Amino acid sequence: SNSATANDLPPLKPEGIQVEPGYKFLRVSWMANQETDFSHYRVYRNTANDFATASIQSTTTSNIITDLNVSFDQTYYYWVSVFDLRGQQSLPSTVVY
Repeated sequence: SNSATANDLPPLKPEGIQVEPGYKFLRVSWMANQETDFSHYRVYRNTANDFATASIQSTTTSNIITDLNVSFDQTYYYWVSVFDLRGQQSLPSTVVY
């Protein structure tokens, strides 16, 4: 059959992303993915609000990361995407900074 099943679809983008400042760190968290074929998250970071030029900050199965590589006087922008077991990537989350 050439009809798409639910598992053929890319993952849903992460929701509820937020950033929490701490002393010399930033904590980024988001709502956990509930899809059965979930593999991992990829967190992107940039010093400009531009996903296209963002670098990979972290690859994780957790729905929270702590970024210790931060400067006090710099704004950082974060995005999160989901990968499924087939290697399909979701759209990026909304940006947080």
